[in-house]
Amino acid sequence: MFAARKPSAQAIVVLAILFPLATEGALAGPGQGEETSAAAGAEEYDLVYLGPQGPVFLTLQISAGPRGVTAVRREYAEIVLRTLDSDGDGLLDAEEAGQIPHDGQLFASAETLGEDWKSLDVAPADDQISADELFAFVDENLGERFRVELKTRLQESVRLFSPLDADRDGLVSREEIEKGFRSLRAFDFDDDETLSVAELQPFPTSMLQARSQQPGDDAAQLPVIVLTTEAQRKEALDRIVSLYGVSGEEGKGRGIDLDRIGADQESLAVCDGDGDGRIDESELFDLLVDPPGLPVAVNISRSRVSVEEWEGYGPLVVERPRTERGRVNCLLAGMSVKLRALNDVQGGMSDAVAMQKFYLQRFTQFDQDKNRYLDMTEFASLELPDVQFVSVDGNGDDMVTRDELEAHLEVSASLSQSLIVLTISDEGKTLFDILDADEDNRLDPREFLEGYGKVRRQDLNRDGLLAAAELDSELQFTVALAKPEILRLRFAQPTMTAGARQPRIQEETSGPRWFRKMDRNLDGDLTWREFLGTREDFEQIDLDRDGLIDLDEAVAAE
Repeated sequence: MFAARKPSAQAIVVLAILFPLATEGALAGPGQGEETSAAAGAEEYDLVYLGPQGPVFLTLQISAGPRGVTAVRREYAEIVLRTLDSDGDGLLDAEEAGQIPHDGQLFASAETLGEDWKSLDVAPADDQISADELFAFVDENLGERFRVELKTRLQESVRLFSPLDADRDGLVSREEIEKGFRSLRAFDFDDDETLSVAELQPFPTSMLQARSQQPGDDAAQLPVIVLTTEAQRKEALDRIVSLYGVSGEEGKGRGIDLDRIGADQESLAVCDGDGDGRIDESELFDLLVDPPGLPVAVNISRSRVSVEEWEGYGPLVVERPRTERGRVNCLLAGMSVKLRALNDVQGGMSDAVAMQKFYLQRFTQFDQDKNRYLDMTEFASLELPDVQFVSVDGNGDDMVTRDELEAHLEVSASLSQSLIVLTISDEGKTLFDILDADEDNRLDPREFLEGYGKVRRQDLNRDGLLAAAELDSELQFTVALAKPEILRLRFAQPTMTAGARQPRIQEETSGPRWFRKMDRNLDGDLTWREFLGTREDFEQIDLDRDGLIDLDEAVAAE
């Protein structure tokens, strides 16, 4: 039996030196390498967006650098082959093939295939591994080339609508909003007479962070489905029929009306074999194989998105005026959507390069005895998420050198260029945002008492009640190369807001001294629980009988 061996430290360093040269253009700044990119052409990905009014098909034509994701993966596989090909014949014999990492990623201490390499030897089966056979294996193990993820703000994860809906009728009334603080008082865990974003979370922040690190777990909630594999197309079929399907005539299964589909209308008509203005499930599945979606050109290196032709895709696809250069604004199935591309290169330095510089600086900082290597204790101080000491210690000598750390970071950064991510975020205002008048990321009693005036603007049918569907929502689709896994794990957490606003606490600068001292949470009001006098005194000072003593009432009491 051939024993599995681990790649040598020298092999890892060689790979780290070669691969960044191969992918250098993928990290280029905006505008760089455009001719090469145009010559190489874009890679296409078909998607379906499940909107409020129906499904909309999109065909993203993505330029992700000078060569694209597929070429980056092939170059990586070729360099893995060159790294393991000790005799330089361009093929891996039995001994060399046994050193192929089991997951295709040549990190130090990676488990290798051993005898299992023979399962790769298929085209042809000739007792050696060719570049094409190795590429097929590496490509499969690197996983999907295009991924859809949700980005969640903490305000979005606040469950405020349901708790306020005291009578469970699916609507929030003026009375329910005004009584909101009393209804939610049990969530005031720090007893400061305000309700913060953190206190209104359905899960601890640590759980939210964990969920954000597992994008695949919430696939059923994603409003966008990639249509690359048969399994993805089957999922899309089931959800489209479930959400928008109608029963057909006798003898026909469920289908969907053509006017509820956002796609090239002429192509849709061809799919409607019997001309009844509806496609059934079998016709819909055929459509999902090669959908006539709206072509969207995405250039990641230039951070630019464009649509050349809007006509002919039906009433569910509507162009809207652009507000920012390089972005596309539109209505898709009744939902406001902004499409943009993001190049992480800022000031000539990408996130991946910045990550490498950061951890190499920490290497110097935590090499406390200045012996030019890190032992296990010093290595732990680096705080590399989800990275074990043995996976960086290439030669197994219980020392991590700067070269070994740099090699590990280089491979991690380079592999990130082999995946494109579409991130979906809701940039609209939540009910929490609307009620939070002073934008301090907490709700005080007065914001509930006076909140209906702000919420009323969202009451589209003017019935005096707020439905969840009436809250403003604007989706943003951002296309970018994936962040290195180390960087994603270290900083993955829901953001406070799209603009990362911070709480603003009012200064103790006005009002009588007794008023300022009693106002423990500095929200400018005194509740009965904050007031240190008698109930009779409180009610006497509270002139408008709203259950709060404001600054004017405090001054009038002097």
